[in-house]
Amino acid sequence: MSSPFHEWLQLFGDPTIAGWACFLGYFAGAFLCLRVLRGSSAREPGHRAWIFVTAALFLLGVNKQLDLQTLLISELRALVGADPAWEYRRVFASVVVGALSTLLFTGGGYAMYRLRSARTSLNVVVLATVLVTAVAMARAVKGPLDQLLQMDVVGPGAGIFDARVEEVIELALLTTIAVSARRFSSER
Repeated sequence: MSSPFHEWLQLFGDPTIAGWACFLGYFAGAFLCLRVLRGSSAREPGHRAWIFVTAALFLLGVNKQLDLQTLLISELRALVGADPAWEYRRVFASVVVGALSTLLFTGGGYAMYRLRSARTSLNVVVLATVLVTAVAMARAVKGPLDQLLQMDVVGPGAGIFDARVEEVIELALLTTIAVSARRFSSER
């Protein structure tokens, strides 16, 4: 039997063009948001929002290729897999993701409320970041939503040209973030 770390090494990453495009999109978005952040002062409204968005995009980009939640689940399975409580892992995961989703949407809504007088492009960036984070969280829990997100758009067996619904949504949201951050920079 192989170790959870060894299993994770064999599974991590997304070896498709769409997967790599998303990975690069997260970092391109983080870079553009960082440029906005570097050009702003701590007193400007939205400065903290740019910090949050930049950090979130960077972390989501790292997780897109490394699939750290898969490593965590494998390690947990190795630790408590024989315990009867392991059978309730899906319920536990749903509760955790539900709580995190509530926190995410409440925090995003609060941020947008606080930024209501800021430029529209900043609100678009915050909303798109909340939504792309929600898509990433939805992937972590197996169920009907995850099945929908994992559906092939191009078709099964397309190899490196495979694209799933989640990647189309991610690319659309990441493009929105990049364009809005660029617009914010150019409006200065």
